This record gives sequence, C-alpha cells and structure tokens, in this order.
Amino acid sequence: MRSRKSPAMPARLEAGRRRFERWRRTRRGHSRIPERLWTSAVKLAGAYGLCRTARTLGLDYNALKKRIHSADPHDSSGPETATVPPVSMIGASLAVPSRTKLEPIFPTLRMSSLLAA
Repeated sequence: MRSRKSPAMPARLEAGRRRFERWRRTRRGHSRIPERLWTSAVKLAGAYGLCRTARTLGLDYNALKKRIHSADPHDSSGPETATVPPVSMIGASLAVPSRTKLEPIFPTLRMSSLLAA
C-alpha cells in the first residue's frame, strides 16, 4: 500500500506552530493562551484555513472558530472580501484574485417583482 505524502508546511504556519510549542513548554500551570498567540492563530487561519491551522497549532477547532468570528470585520489582516454586484449586473464571467472570499449580497426580492418579469 502506498503512503500519501503530506504537502510541505508553509513557513508562516510552521513558525506559528513553533511559537505555540515554545509557549506550551514555558507556561506556568494551566495558564490561558496569550492574546498575541490567538491573534497570530486567527491570521494564520485566514491564510491557511481553519481546520489546518487548528490541527497544526494544537488548538480547539471551535475555540479558534469563535475567535475568527469575533474578530473585527474591518480588520485588514483577515481574508480579503469582495462584494458581488446585483444579479442584473453580473456578466458572463467574474474575475477575482485567488484566495478571495466572496460574500454575495443581494437586495431583498419581492414576489411582485418576480411575477412581473
């Protein structure tokens, strides 16, 4: 049976893993994770994905997910977002940079406007 090779870990994610390991070795008792490490984890999750980051850093998936959702939505260090134009304005193709999070925002539809079309 063949074994699957895991892809090489990105340098930033590896550096984050080392920071968490160093903190775990030097912490006293069961102290909480410092805010600077949580901030770093949220940024890494934005770049490499929630599951992969939580697993690599040894964090609880749901705890990291909460931190991501409670982060400032206007923080420029998070994933990029783009607003999709209204349906009537979408052309044949939509070009977006890679790793861009699309959040479609559509105006409220009324049944009368659908029936009139």
